[in-house]
Amino acid sequence: MPAGYAIAIAIASAIFFAAMIEIETILCPIDFSDSSRRALDHAVTIARWYESTITVLHVYPVAPPAACGLESPALGGAVLTPADRERLTTAMASFIDASNAAEMPIEIVIGQGSATTREILKHASAMQADLIVIGVHGRRAADVAVFGSTTQHVVRQATCPVLTTRKG
Repeated sequence: MPAGYAIAIAIASAIFFAAMIEIETILCPIDFSDSSRRALDHAVTIARWYESTITVLHVYPVAPPAACGLESPALGGAVLTPADRERLTTAMASFIDASNAAEMPIEIVIGQGSATTREILKHASAMQADLIVIGVHGRRAADVAVFGSTTQHVVRQATCPVLTTRKG
């Protein structure tokens, strides 16, 4: 092989490997839907390929006090009790176990807040996520226009790449 050819191959290899992306940390928000199941399956596949860690996040919705009044009995269900946290952690672990994620480094995180998008972005920033993998529910355009879409807001506001997945 001519010397120039070997050098060209070495340079091309160096450029290829220098351009490879690094995905060390993946955030996968879940809501226990089929869409989030598919997103978790994709996150696991990517994590295996890149030898990444996955953080699975569920945001427990908390109604802001102004929405139900300070003395409202509805506030009793708005606070995540230790027993609720334990049940939710168990449910998340079961959800993860069903996703073919055996022997994967997965962290379970429960967020709380009235704005799911804000919680997802806060956790992505705090953990310096290299990728967010999130499911899309496929709601009608009218629903998204009126209520918004968590996934849509995450895609628009995230500072890292976002992979969206649809149910089957």
